[in-house]
Amino acid sequence: RLLMTKHEQIEVNKGIVPTVKLHVEKDAKSGYNLHVATTNFKFTPELASKENVANQGHAHLYVNDVKVARLYGEWFHLDNLNHGKNDIRVTLNANGHQEYAVDGQSIEAVVEVDVTDGDTTPHTH
Repeated sequence: RLLMTKHEQIEVNKGIVPTVKLHVEKDAKSGYNLHVATTNFKFTPELASKENVANQGHAHLYVNDVKVARLYGEWFHLDNLNHGKNDIRVTLNANGHQEYAVDGQSIEAVVEVDVTDGDTTPHTH
């Protein structure tokens, strides 16, 4: 299990700042469905690891500060969360994998999911 490695940042043009919101819903069968809603941002999986284009790229998904996936679109199904509290975090990343940032703050969204034996309720930070 690898701990999160902090990616380099790339500052965005303050005139057109991308935003991200994360919504987490319990799936009827198993796990959780994540919806990554963005503004001023375009997912471009075909350009991953290539030249940066402003406000384009992909997202990185972290669970409890461990990177678990690269996201190329708005939806993702997540399984195997630990019992108890789990911090689900999504960052917006340029094609070159740098985290988009404003004044040194990564553009990200975090939701806490509390996994219990009974009902689970996601909480947004």
